[in-house]
Amino acid sequence: MTALTTRLPSRFLPVLATVVLFVITFGVGSVRYDGFASGQVIANLFIDNAFLIVLAAGMTFVILSGGIDLSVGSVVALSTMVTAAGLRAGWPVPLVIIAVLLIGSTLGLLMGLVIHKFDIQPF
Repeated sequence: MTALTTRLPSRFLPVLATVVLFVITFGVGSVRYDGFASGQVIANLFIDNAFLIVLAAGMTFVILSGGIDLSVGSVVALSTMVTAAGLRAGWPVPLVIIAVLLIGSTLGLLMGLVIHKFDIQPF
């Protein structure tokens, strides 16, 4: 089988483009900066963006069930700002974590109730 007869399905093109761009960007960074091509940099990509991985997994289930909720990004942004303001104000870290979890959960519940009760689109 030659390369011309085997075609990549078009649904894989966005993923392939993302991987190619990541490899090119990582390659350029590795050439330009000492220590960039270390395992710690790759680990930091996952550590620093762990919340996005959890968010993407949750949104995958929402999309698979036929829904979409664009308000998740605004709740993440608000949670980030509450965290920053709480820590800057000198609150203890456990209190900030509890406050952010309560605020995020409450807003999610309220948005879900409003969307369900009034049958509006979750944009």
